[in-house]
Amino acid sequence: MNDGDGVRHPRQPLVGARVVLRPPTDLDVPRILEACTDDVTVHWTRVPKPYRLEDAVWFVNAARAMELDAGEVLFVVTEVGDDQDRLTGVVGVRPDLVDLRAELGYWSHPECRGRGLMTDAVATAATWCFDELGLHRMTAITSVQNLASQRVLVRNGFRCEATMREHLNVRGDFHDAHVYGRLRGETGTSDE
Repeated sequence: MNDGDGVRHPRQPLVGARVVLRPPTDLDVPRILEACTDDVTVHWTRVPKPYRLEDAVWFVNAARAMELDAGEVLFVVTEVGDDQDRLTGVVGVRPDLVDLRAELGYWSHPECRGRGLMTDAVATAATWCFDELGLHRMTAITSVQNLASQRVLVRNGFRCEATMREHLNVRGDFHDAHVYGRLRGETGTSDE
């Protein structure tokens, strides 16, 4: 955290049980491109379609600018022990230091889905938000149809608090959305 109005990446990468969270670098561009051209990622996120190399470069640069300008922090998720430091996903945190809350978002590289890595990444990010930033609450919004995303949240102690009708515009199709929340002190299991 910094002394100003925003939040910065921690000085050292965040290490979870199975993952490491670190700032994005130019070396992540090829893996970002792979993930963001995947049909599942395209369906559940707002990445441009078609997604091009220039978009992946922009994403890395924008991650740096968002941290400096708005306090949003984007972490690249890598697997502990991966000497190639390959991106397995991305976790974004948008803290509000006045109300002591944050909104959370994430996506997984297609070859890394179903392995529990994002569950651990969200746990690691939540620990940082509660313990280091002193936040009181975290939220995440997911389509009612995105069951994989909901499982990640539930395993991390998030509770479904509300359903908003036609809240998400998913490529021109409006989806109802669940709002998940977790308060400081609430826990979940990181088991998959």
